[in-house]
Amino acid sequence: ESWSHHLCINVLKSAILGVDHEDTLEKIINDPLEFNQEVWADVTDECKDLLSKMLEKEQDRRITVSQALAHPWFA
Repeated sequence: ESWSHHLCINVLKSAILGVDHEDTLEKIINDPLEFNQEVWADVTDECKDLLSKMLEKEQDRRITVSQALAHPWFA
């Protein structure tokens, strides 16, 4: 659903926002995903684990849709 996608994108943007569009894109491409920012303080470890697996940059290591739906966060 588009609302949930929008929400996820805004949360991720707030965690990796650069000084401008080019800086943000560079961070997305080059920096590892980290959950150190205050915005992630109340997010469960299961949710962070799922997001990390879904946002894996290497496609062959990325979680599949079936695996994602079976993830403990959905339990």
